[in-house]
Amino acid sequence: GKFPTSIGNLTSLSTLSVAFNHMEGEVPDTIGRLTHVIKLQISANNLSGVFPSVIYNLSSLEFLSIAANLFSGNLRPDFGYKLTKLEELYLGGNSFSGVVPKTISNISTLTRLDASQNLFTGNIPVSFGALDKIQYLGLSQNSLGNNLVG
Repeated sequence: GKFPTSIGNLTSLSTLSVAFNHMEGEVPDTIGRLTHVIKLQISANNLSGVFPSVIYNLSSLEFLSIAANLFSGNLRPDFGYKLTKLEELYLGGNSFSGVVPKTISNISTLTRLDASQNLFTGNIPVSFGALDKIQYLGLSQNSLGNNLVG
């Protein structure tokens, strides 16, 4: 089925986990109303479209997993500017393309980043060297070059 738009009415929600279901289509914009959500896990469904832009405004997020879906397109170049509390970010197993945004390095709290099994191109941003709390960095199975670039 589809991701219910009424989920946006749960404005006190701190955790939303709907992984491993059979949801299809795009993530509704109403998810942007979940301003208190700390953990958002919508992985392993059949969700599609571009990275849901309303997620960029969920500044309380500490855990985000949208892995193993059918998302595609580029991530915004300002990816790391508002998600400053993220500790874990799972984007793997989609069809994201373009470059890996260097602004992800602005997320100084990041301990785990998995962006493997996508269609990313270009090089690994040299700014990732600033991720001093990172414990796991997964970028395998993309089309990334072997040079760090600024």
